[in-house]
Amino acid sequence: MAYKKQSKLFVSMAALVMPMCVSTLPSAPPQKVPTFPTTDHFQKQVRRVCERAQAEQHYLPKPVVELFFEGKLDSDPQHIASRESQSDATYVFHAAACAAASPDSWRAEGALKRTTQILDAWSQTYLPKGNPINDSHFLPFFESLTLIWPKLTGLQQISYANWIRQFITAGDIFYQGDAASGKRAIVTHSNSDTRTKNNWQTWRLAIRGVAAKLLNDSAELRNTEQMINNFVSDNIFADGSGIDFKDRDALHYHVYNLKAWIELAVFTPEVLTPFAQSRIEQALLFIKPYYEGTLQNIEFEHSIIKFDAARRDAGQPEFQNIPWKPESANELLRVARCVFPAIQPWTTLLDHSSQASPRVKFLAAMLCEGDFSNAH
Repeated sequence: MAYKKQSKLFVSMAALVMPMCVSTLPSAPPQKVPTFPTTDHFQKQVRRVCERAQAEQHYLPKPVVELFFEGKLDSDPQHIASRESQSDATYVFHAAACAAASPDSWRAEGALKRTTQILDAWSQTYLPKGNPINDSHFLPFFESLTLIWPKLTGLQQISYANWIRQFITAGDIFYQGDAASGKRAIVTHSNSDTRTKNNWQTWRLAIRGVAAKLLNDSAELRNTEQMINNFVSDNIFADGSGIDFKDRDALHYHVYNLKAWIELAVFTPEVLTPFAQSRIEQALLFIKPYYEGTLQNIEFEHSIIKFDAARRDAGQPEFQNIPWKPESANELLRVARCVFPAIQPWTTLLDHSSQASPRVKFLAAMLCEGDFSNAH
């Protein structure tokens, strides 16, 4: 298997997150800013995110105490409000990437202030509830912190670290079951609850793993690795399909589940054993015949999930019983191909495609082109 376990980006991400304590000022020596790629393509992506950050600098953050995505139709007022507030996840990544990688120190300094403005607003407002479908929308915040961590003050590191740890704690409570909270929770030993096996658990572990990496918490990283070992076979089957495809009859959810796995592969590769890596690779390869058009899947045609039918009846386009659209996997594959070379032969055209968000283009350029071996 050709998974690049020790890719240069992974080395850089580990170097970015220095040892720290959440109750006292860090005692680690000054951190070095990582060396970013010097290729014309990467510098183009830096200019792109900086231009976005500049255009977005006057937007005021819209933090909320709670998000409402899971179980809500797109037309639901709570879903609409949550979607509007989560534009901040896009804005904060643009600013953080510019702050970390721009060669223009004046522009980088302004972008850093913008990044911390958004992070402060959310970290002082949003309380993680442990629901992974809602909390997963904060992974771009975690990615942003990974990029700018060396530029933060000790007090900022402590403040953000305390907030990040709440995501781990809330997720554990949600999955352990907390009768006193009065909120729906998951009992991990219940075989009747598919949320212990499907994309819910994958996103929960992605949040947990990336948070533990930011905190440099070796114990939580080991715990996450063990949880993944106990889970991956239930989530991804030997042929590369998985429980989400089985239950939903939809590549839409197969891709959604894989996005969580790729977050782990990019930012927290040490929690993935060779077996887990091989299952993720098989899940990516499972897409190939559908992506190339030799096979076709009518989406959600035989889904056993009632909410899929509700969204179809409400007219949401991606839940209609129509053939899967291969382009919907482009952003996933553009990043995944950098760390899973087995999929590169049939994803070559994505290398410099214009059909991707600035965040995805920036990450893909970092992964595929970056030399981070000198970062400490």
